Amino acid sequence: MTYNIDGHVRVLPFIDHIRDLGVYHGSRLKHDEHIPNIVRNAFSRLVLILKCFYSRDYRVLKLAFCTCVRPLLEFSSQVWSLHYKYLIDKLESL
Repeated sequence: MTYNIDGHVRVLPFIDHIRDLGVYHGSRLKHDEHIPNIVRNAFSRLVLILKCFYSRDYRVLKLAFCTCVRPLLEFSSQVWSLHYKYLIDKLESL
């Protein structure tokens, strides 16, 4: 898109996604980029928890999950609250 301000011509590039305060926003206000990123990061932390803890006591694993993984899933959830079924399924697959 080309803009002319006081005789200066500026060309603004089209950006499909932008990251603001840790949340990816798409050009159509869908969070198709954000949800796969947080699911990937949360899954890698979950695998790390399972590799690091020798104990399989559910209380220990639950505490580690609530401490390390859940904050990733809940961060700014008011901003990217899901409306699409495929994104909800992707988030709940974890």
